Amino acid sequence: MKTYSVIGCSLINFLTKSPEATQRYLVELIADIASQLGQVTAHKKTADVFTPNSITNTLCRDYFLFIGYVSYRKPTVLLTCNAYASLLAICDVPNRNDLLRLIVSSLDYSQDVYSRVVLSKILTSSDQQMRLYTTKHLRVLLRTKMRFFNNWGIRMLVTQLYDVNEEVAMEAIDILDEACEEESCLVALIIQRPALLHLAEKGVSLLTRFISTSRGFTLMKELGYLHDELDRWFSSYNHLYVQLVERHLAEAYTSYRIGQEGNFVRRSAPKTCRNVQVFVPIHFYGQLVQQQSGCDLLQQKGHINVFTNFIRRHITSSSDILHTKATVWALVSHYFYGNNYREEGTYICFVRKISQ
Repeated sequence: MKTYSVIGCSLINFLTKSPEATQRYLVELIADIASQLGQVTAHKKTADVFTPNSITNTLCRDYFLFIGYVSYRKPTVLLTCNAYASLLAICDVPNRNDLLRLIVSSLDYSQDVYSRVVLSKILTSSDQQMRLYTTKHLRVLLRTKMRFFNNWGIRMLVTQLYDVNEEVAMEAIDILDEACEEESCLVALIIQRPALLHLAEKGVSLLTRFISTSRGFTLMKELGYLHDELDRWFSSYNHLYVQLVERHLAEAYTSYRIGQEGNFVRRSAPKTCRNVQVFVPIHFYGQLVQQQSGCDLLQQKGHINVFTNFIRRHITSSSDILHTKATVWALVSHYFYGNNYREEGTYICFVRKISQ
């Protein structure tokens, strides 16, 4: 069956590159597919090519591959044949998630055409499972470097942050956190000015990323966020950061993972547990010192001097191991990311001694 699928895609590829006179065959094929898709919304069971049974057991699902390929090569053909209208209509058909998954995974979103309209409609559909599936697909598009994702993709993810289902919202913020490794995506998110604090720990973490850019730093300063957040980190968040890192490490070395409700759930594939990767969460100090204004603020507060003095006095003591770890993380984050305010000789040698 795979051979037939490959041949069908090759035929579509040939037709999209053929002369205009020959492309009438492509138009006829797409028009016929669009007509059959229209019957799904009309609930004509007797003539419906795309029944659930057909999707599972026949090659009719490959028609979505054809539509997807045409949406990349010749999107005007889909407009001419009203295929987009048929796809949008299917979004409102209940209990046809099989078709919606095929639509989401097949369409091309690199061009500013109706494909993104279809994607946006499914992202806000009434079915929670489809909203979650489509939100997860945005991560695929992010990782494949989809064209202009920092523009339209970030906007869609911000919309998902306010989803009534917590799982969808948490998936969206997790993807945004990954996307913000790219500065263009981070800047686009800052422009959106999303509300994040309702998403607890992950929301605060993503908001912390804002201060690593000049635009984000200015925004956070105007909102009165910087001084209060810096005081919170100094008083308690540095300790919570250590616990967060150690929790991630502990989870990575077990055959269990933490579920949405905070309970431990056995992984579906225990043999692959050793391949679980752990990424160091961002640290407020590390983000802050990437701007000269942030360096100046941190120096004004005197936190680094306090931590440095603590390390000097307690270099041989382990009476307060949590505070020692918090101090080391704060100093290392400050040293590693800081560009203009590094006092390597004053504390980094002490950190090296501790690590040895």
